[in-house]
Amino acid sequence: MRRRSLAAIVAAAVVVLALGVAAVLLLTGRAGEAPGPAPQPVPQAIPGGFEGDPARAGWVLTAGDGVVSPTTTKAHSGSASLQLTGTEGGAPASAALPRLPVVPGRTYAAGAFSLVGTGRQELVVQFRDGAGQPITDASAPTGTTTGAWSRVSTTATAPPGAASATLTLTAIDGVQSAVSWDDVSFVDSAVPNGGVEAEGPDSSCPQAWTCVAPAGSDSARTTSERHSGAAALLLTDGSADEAVTAVTGPVQVAPSVGQTFSAWVLVDSGEPTAGLTVRWYDAARTLLATDVHDGLRTDAGAWTQVEVTDPAPDTAAYATVEVHTSATGQGRAVWDDVAVEPAPGTGPQRWSTERVAQLDGFTTTATSRVLNVGGRPKLATIVSGDPASLQIADVQTGTVDDVRRLPGLVHGWGLTESADGRSLYVGGGSGHLLRYDPATKSLTDLGRATPRARLVFDLATGPDGRVWGASYPGGEVWAYDPATQAFTVLDPVGSGHDYARSIAVDRDWVYVGTGSVNPDIVRISAADPSRRTTIALPDPVASGFVVSLDLHGRYLAARLPEGRRGVYDTVSQTWDVPLSQDAGGRQIQQTPTSTTVDGAPFYYFTNGRLWRVDPQATGPAAKRAVATVAAPEGRDRAVVRTRIGGVDGDWILSFDGVDTVTALNVSALPPATGASLPAAPVRTLRLHLRPSPVPIKSLAVGSRGEVLVGGFGGSSLSMLDPADPQPRLTPLISDPVGRDVFGEVEGMVSNGRFDFFGSYTSARLFRRDSTLPWVDGENPRLLATLGPTLGQDRPLAWATSGDRTVFGTVPQYGRLGGVLGWFDGADTTPQTVWCPVPDQSVVALAGAGHVAYGGTSRWGGLGVRPSTASAELFAYDLESRQALWHVAPLPGAQAFTAVLLDSEGRLWAATSTTLVELDRASGRVRRTLPLLPGAERDEPTYRGADLAELDGRVVVAAQGRLYAVDPDTLAVDTIASRGVAPAKVRAIDGLLYFPSRSVLLRATSW
Repeated sequence: MRRRSLAAIVAAAVVVLALGVAAVLLLTGRAGEAPGPAPQPVPQAIPGGFEGDPARAGWVLTAGDGVVSPTTTKAHSGSASLQLTGTEGGAPASAALPRLPVVPGRTYAAGAFSLVGTGRQELVVQFRDGAGQPITDASAPTGTTTGAWSRVSTTATAPPGAASATLTLTAIDGVQSAVSWDDVSFVDSAVPNGGVEAEGPDSSCPQAWTCVAPAGSDSARTTSERHSGAAALLLTDGSADEAVTAVTGPVQVAPSVGQTFSAWVLVDSGEPTAGLTVRWYDAARTLLATDVHDGLRTDAGAWTQVEVTDPAPDTAAYATVEVHTSATGQGRAVWDDVAVEPAPGTGPQRWSTERVAQLDGFTTTATSRVLNVGGRPKLATIVSGDPASLQIADVQTGTVDDVRRLPGLVHGWGLTESADGRSLYVGGGSGHLLRYDPATKSLTDLGRATPRARLVFDLATGPDGRVWGASYPGGEVWAYDPATQAFTVLDPVGSGHDYARSIAVDRDWVYVGTGSVNPDIVRISAADPSRRTTIALPDPVASGFVVSLDLHGRYLAARLPEGRRGVYDTVSQTWDVPLSQDAGGRQIQQTPTSTTVDGAPFYYFTNGRLWRVDPQATGPAAKRAVATVAAPEGRDRAVVRTRIGGVDGDWILSFDGVDTVTALNVSALPPATGASLPAAPVRTLRLHLRPSPVPIKSLAVGSRGEVLVGGFGGSSLSMLDPADPQPRLTPLISDPVGRDVFGEVEGMVSNGRFDFFGSYTSARLFRRDSTLPWVDGENPRLLATLGPTLGQDRPLAWATSGDRTVFGTVPQYGRLGGVLGWFDGADTTPQTVWCPVPDQSVVALAGAGHVAYGGTSRWGGLGVRPSTASAELFAYDLESRQALWHVAPLPGAQAFTAVLLDSEGRLWAATSTTLVELDRASGRVRRTLPLLPGAERDEPTYRGADLAELDGRVVVAAQGRLYAVDPDTLAVDTIASRGVAPAKVRAIDGLLYFPSRSVLLRATSW
């Protein structure tokens, strides 16, 4: 439906007093600056920012049947925008700016940033004659993109008889819509005397131009050689080392958008090249930036149009164009028809998206419990995936009896039986506690444990039946009472601990293992939680976790940082516990078996023997060898009174976390005879757990053009051939051999025949020679492990810079300060330096020549607060090993998680809300482009956005969406409006690949 008659909308506007938009602004240079443009009358910018009262600034607001009002809840720049709301079937709301002076025959560019909530609105320019009667109009609709700032623009030539223009933002007649508008512009980009038709005070320089000719050189207006009209500008260069220059008067430009600068030139002697220099000024005539374009090729002896496109800086109001000869040679050139106009951009695009493949995973678990269900042992475990699932498997048959999806959870750690053994409590997604009934195979959501809880790391059941939980963030400890069905939240563990990582409970005390900074164990009175003491670790460390805690009578078995084990005597309050030491007095590096009966014996496998420990005893008699046995493979070990193979007994069941359970009946062991021990028979049982698809974590283009995809939650790396008519993700890592070598892939890049992979944990760096077969443990080859020496964990950022392969890291939990590193060519030893921004992580990289450009996160490893306020961007010279610059362009930014050098050599960076363009040489911000409204959340951020380039557009993945941004017009097209997670995107052969959780998608423009 067409908008209501524009004449009706602006009828009231034409009687409003004209603004001072025809005021003259004289631009002059300042001392110590580059020469400013010669004084010339130029139009003044319109009041398009809505920072004050729009009506006082000259806007005529018409509500119609809708709403028009300023708002401070959204703004493209500054603190306010103008909200227009249109109603279905009603008269449109509008805002009009009348009586903008125009000159017939000149072309005017109007533009504004729009944030569309719903519907569609328009920007309209209407030309009117001296009596205020409309002549012609031009309009541009808002695009189809919602939820992101996109620029709307149109150009129109003032017709004969035009005296003024009215610029209107308007809803569509009868169409429901809601749009916020900001940063409106209306510019006349005519170059003063760009055709060199008007003479200057003397013959050496045309009117409105400034000419400079060194000794032996000359500039002159000529009528004998011209491209059009009656005259042109002749520059004769007789100097071997100085150029002849001529600079136009100031030209009005719209800030932030691309401008095309062109001129016709005839080079009839000397090198057939030409030069253009663009200088940008703000409204106060301060020089902002200079873009130099030398060596523009021309056809010798023939008129050639040279053309360049540059983006206007954020605060630009005017530009000048300098034409010049070469500074390194002599020659003669004639210039004519210098012009400036808005860059046309690439035009709107439409996109189609298709599902390509799903990333299948291995069976990956982090915890398990053994239940007795109807007299049969059942293994309960949480299988990682998208989402994770609770799976109940029959230990004897290996079959899975039940599978329950756990929405919002990828990995699960928290499992505990109820006090009566009839239920299983599960740490679910988003900090929820769930209860599973094995008899009825039902799963009940009991609610979120605390308003803040996101991950339930451990659960333990107390003697009184209460279920205790340890969660992240905030180091929270809480209890659920099945009798009252209520949660009780205790004060956090404190001391800077963001993680309550493990928990164990007896009648009197709650023991909480902490992390990730200065980990320790906090003992809390169950009766009076305000009573607390701290148990220092036997070997204190600066970072890490107390991963697990189990109580055996008076003994607290702990899995400590760096994989160490320890047993703490809670009565004598010491870590020096002989029963947990081997014959040489060394701590047994094994977690003892858990038990289901309070005070029951527990067991160790060590030195080829099975050792039984009485938790009620002390001294040497507390531990004795009861059998010879090779230690069975197993991550989780428990003693369970159950029946296996028709035999009742106390069985040690060891689960390897994947598919194997070993069973040993300690009740059936014969007594030792003299000095000899009986050999303990071990049964091996296979489980058939169901692997789940895993979320995609990393994405790259391989050295052979394939798509490389890394999964979240363990060793998962697959490849896809984009040329395959039925593409599928094929695993590269075998199961289980490759998983013992390769970790979770944080980031990757290809350089020549090599593919590089960064693996979590301990920042392991691998290189694959793609000309050779993939062989787990050999190709890819492990080149370096940065964890032990540099305290790094996640090699997340990767790029190439010439023949160098560059990487950046996030440190280990509880640490600050990442690393910038690189491999020179085929070298296998990395060069490393600390992040150029102290205490920050390197999370994004791009490279050119010997310079690496990086983005940082102000966050270090999880569990420690940042020491800096804002993330930064930097340039680092890899040859001189010196930082060239580092800047913090967005106060409060959490992380610049994407850096891109586009095909034009422009440097881009992105946070989860904002796109920034920088000058590569200085780091000075060229343009700041707010894309998504709102501020970043104050939380650990490493993957908030990603960037790619396709068909001249900058593709931005952020906040679950995928957009294509025209770098010249700043129009934004939506590729995917939701579900893009994580924020990753790669362009291959004109197609975009991006993840949606465990699914790889592909987008095509048309």
